Amino acid sequence: MEGNDGRVEMKILVAGAAGYLGQSLIQVLAGRGHEVLGLDVREGPLAKLAQHLKESLVVDLTQPEALRGRLDGVQVVISTVGLELPRKDLSYWDIDYTANLHLLKEAERAGVKKFLYVSVIRADAEGDVPPLIHAKREFERELRSSKLQWVIFRPTSYFKDIVNIFLNVARTGTIRLVGTGAMKVNPLHPLDFSEFIVDHLDTVNEVLEVGGPDLMTYKQLGQLAFDVLQQPARFSYMSPGELRAIIMVKKLFKPVLVPLFQFTLWCTTRDMVAPQIGKRRIHEALAQAAK
Repeated sequence: MEGNDGRVEMKILVAGAAGYLGQSLIQVLAGRGHEVLGLDVREGPLAKLAQHLKESLVVDLTQPEALRGRLDGVQVVISTVGLELPRKDLSYWDIDYTANLHLLKEAERAGVKKFLYVSVIRADAEGDVPPLIHAKREFERELRSSKLQWVIFRPTSYFKDIVNIFLNVARTGTIRLVGTGAMKVNPLHPLDFSEFIVDHLDTVNEVLEVGGPDLMTYKQLGQLAFDVLQQPARFSYMSPGELRAIIMVKKLFKPVLVPLFQFTLWCTTRDMVAPQIGKRRIHEALAQAAK
């Protein structure tokens, strides 16, 4: 169906609908006139999005039989599905790879035309990579070899992660950085990223790397956190080798957290930078969260 402005309105399913990005994505899609279905395993948060959704689907993507027939009539699937924190009963592989693969296979069976996937920057890295990167890289390969048209988005990081980590640590009085804190990142606001995704609904078979407007070092982000809290800036530093040693200890006493620490080491020892988009600024998000 064609909208008043000439854009084609589509039936679009957002998987991971109740998540940080999914909620913003649904609002943008609905605001542009698309028929939106939201899929998530969490019934309560999904219910809060009912005003924007044509249909809410409570589905556990680790159980492929629960998905059967739920994508019939859908034209586009957008997956934001990913595990936020590893658990004893769920790994990054279980969610970021296997759950997305179940969704992809059902999309193929249902005749979905296009599959858009939110991955992460540097997901194409080879060699010894953290479990999160490995899971996303392998799913990207599955998607690219599928029968569907596809688009892969590789974001740098999100405002939520920067705000939660830097503000919480700054409140303790000292931020501890890996190396000198000189690695760079340009984090994204979920609305800026959602608008970018929806602007690329017609894109076919491309990988799009995307970051926010503010390119900063981790130390500069820490300084911003201290500034909005009106606290004196205090930093300490650990070498990558020290963080590796912490990871080795975690393997013995708290193995469930090891993949998260491995991803932290990965992010803080290389630039996580992509082409800049958007208008929402990280200093404004930090200031708002500090109130």
